[in-house]
Amino acid sequence: MNNSENKSHKWFTPFVVVIAIILLAGIVFLNLTVLKSEKKTEDYMKPIEASVKAMETNDFENLEKYLLEAEFNSGYSKSQYVKTYFDEEVYKSQMEEYKQQLGDNLKFSYDVKEKKRLEKDELEDVQQALEKKTDKKVSVTDGYIITVDLVISGDKDELVQTGSYAVVKINDKWYLNN
Repeated sequence: MNNSENKSHKWFTPFVVVIAIILLAGIVFLNLTVLKSEKKTEDYMKPIEASVKAMETNDFENLEKYLLEAEFNSGYSKSQYVKTYFDEEVYKSQMEEYKQQLGDNLKFSYDVKEKKRLEKDELEDVQQALEKKTDKKVSVTDGYIITVDLVISGDKDELVQTGSYAVVKINDKWYLNN
């Protein structure tokens, strides 16, 4: 090997290593960015997940923290609001109908069909209505109308019902907005 080939190999190897490190760092950065943004987009789904879980388990306590009126209306305690909002007799009757139609061991799940971000004027309308109802100053910063297929499965059959949820973000927390 002559002297000029030897010199070109001396700078070539460190150059390749540096490029490989830069590429690897870029890939790691992109993956972390994507993972972080995926987690953030899931936050608005938490109220919907809590609602579906509450329907399946008849345990509405976890749902309370996502109920806008229960959180901001000082006239109600959360548990009073939940008891008022979710009529236990209606719930029991509906579950019996589902069991007759679908069988035992009911399972609830959902599939998001459409997501529409609320426009600025819609967010302002929600904010004004909430402030008027509660006499509290709030800042509604984001919101969606999310259309889902609610899937109710039993031992015998499955039922799919399409419905929409409105969720709004206030003070970095997502709430159901009826």
